[in-house]
Amino acid sequence: MADIESALISEIAANNTAPSPDGLPAGSSPNIVYTEGREVLGMAKRAWNRLGPTVTSTGSANAQVLNYTVNPTALVRGQGYCFIAGFTNTGPMTLTVGALAATNVFQDGVALGGGEVRAGLIIEVFYDGTNYQITSGRALASLSSVMGGSMRNFLINPLFNVQQRGVQGSFVMSPAASTAPYLVDRWYGVFNANQASNVTTVALFGSALPGLGIPYYVQVNRQTGQTGTATITFGQTLDTDIVQLLAGQQVTIAVNVQGGAGFTAANVTVRLVAGTGAPTRASTGGGFTGLTSVCSAVQVVGGSWITLSATGTVPASARQLEFQLNWTPVGTAPANDTLNIAAPRLNLGPIDLGADLTRVYTTELPICQKFFQKTFNPGTAPASNVGINTGDIRSVVPVGGAVTDFIFWNTSVVMRSPPTVTTYNPAAANAQMRNINKSTDATGTTPSVTGNAGVALFATGAAGWTAGDQIGIHMTADAEIL
Repeated sequence: MADIESALISEIAANNTAPSPDGLPAGSSPNIVYTEGREVLGMAKRAWNRLGPTVTSTGSANAQVLNYTVNPTALVRGQGYCFIAGFTNTGPMTLTVGALAATNVFQDGVALGGGEVRAGLIIEVFYDGTNYQITSGRALASLSSVMGGSMRNFLINPLFNVQQRGVQGSFVMSPAASTAPYLVDRWYGVFNANQASNVTTVALFGSALPGLGIPYYVQVNRQTGQTGTATITFGQTLDTDIVQLLAGQQVTIAVNVQGGAGFTAANVTVRLVAGTGAPTRASTGGGFTGLTSVCSAVQVVGGSWITLSATGTVPASARQLEFQLNWTPVGTAPANDTLNIAAPRLNLGPIDLGADLTRVYTTELPICQKFFQKTFNPGTAPASNVGINTGDIRSVVPVGGAVTDFIFWNTSVVMRSPPTVTTYNPAAANAQMRNINKSTDATGTTPSVTGNAGVALFATGAAGWTAGDQIGIHMTADAEIL
C-alpha cells in the first residue's frame, strides 16, 4: 500500500517505474497492472477522506485524535487533514493521526491559546515538518458582527473619535479630585483625593504612532502641584451583551501608551477583570462581585510609545468585564505628569489584532449613544447659555400665559435603560425652558422619561407668552453603567 506522499512516487509520469504499489515498471504483466489500478483507486480515496471533512476528531479538547479506515504510516511535510472538531480547545493543543506521534497545532505561527478550534466547526491543518498549522478561518477570533458592524475590537470608542461630553475634535475636561466621571464616550476615570486632573484628546494626522493610523489619543494629566498618590484608573465597563459573547473565550487586550516629560508613576498596568454580578463599574459604586483578573501586563513607561498586551481566558461564569489602565503617581505632580493612551483594544484569540481602523465616527456614534447622547451640536459641549441654534430642541407655545408647555425628545437611538435627563437653558445660565421669541424663561421645567427612547419635558410658561411662540431647551440623556 502506498499513499500519495510516498517519496517513490514522482510528479514525472515516466519516472514512476518502481515496483507496485509505488509505480508500474515497463512491460508489467496484466495482473500487475490490475493490482496497481486498485492501489491508485485506494490512494485517491484515502486522499479524499483526509482532505475533506469526513471524520470528527476524538480524544479530548487539547489532545484531539483523527482515525481513518487506513491511517498514514509516517509524518511527512505537506500532509493535510480536514476534519470536524469534536471539542473546543482550551489551550495549547496536539493532534494525533492514527498511530503517529502527537504533534502540536499552531495558528499564525504560535501555539493555540484556547477557542481557535471549536466543536462542530470544520478545521483544516497541514504539517509543516514540525507542527500542524491551521489554515482554515478563525473560529471567532478576527471579526465579529457585534455592536452593529463588522468589528474585531469589543471595546466601544477605542479610537476616541466620539466626544459627546465635550467639543468634538478638541475634547477637554478637568475632573476634580475624588471623582470618577465619564470622560470621552464610554471611558471613565478614577481620580482620588488631591488628584485634580486634565483629560484631553490629541488629534493625529499620521505624524505620530506610525503604523496605527488612529485619529486621536487621550492625554491624562495630574495637575501640577497635586499631591494625591493613590492609583489612577482609566477604564471601560462592558455591557451584558458583550460579556455574554466573551464568557468562556480566550481574549487578548492591548494598548499603546507614552509617558509625559514629568510622568512620575513607576509603571503602567493594563488588565481585564471579571466578576459574576450585574453590570457595574469595577472601581466605583458596588464594584465587581468575586472580582478576578483575566489577564494583565505591567511595564515601565517612558517618553516613547510602547505596546502593553496580555492574553487570558474569560471565565465562563463571567457576567461583568472591565478593561483598565492603572498607574500610581509619586510625590507632588510636576509639569507634564501625563500618560498618553492610544488604541485600547480587546479581541478574541491569542494575539493582538491591532487597532481597528474601520471604527469611523459615523458608525461609532450610534453605539455610544446607547449609553449617552445630547441635543447639542457635536462642536458644543453640554452647558447652559451656549446660545440658541446650537441643536436645541424646539416646540411652540400652544396657549399663551402662565400655563403648562410641552416639548418631546425622541432620542437618536434606543438607550440601554431609561436615561437620567439633565436640562440646559440655551440662552441663560439656568436649566429652564426658554421662550426664543420673548427671551424669557419658563419655571418648573421638569423632564419625564417615557422609556428608553423618549423624554417628555413640561414647564410653566410666563406671563406675556403668546400662542405660537417658539420654545427651546437642551438636554443630555445618560444611561451609562455606574
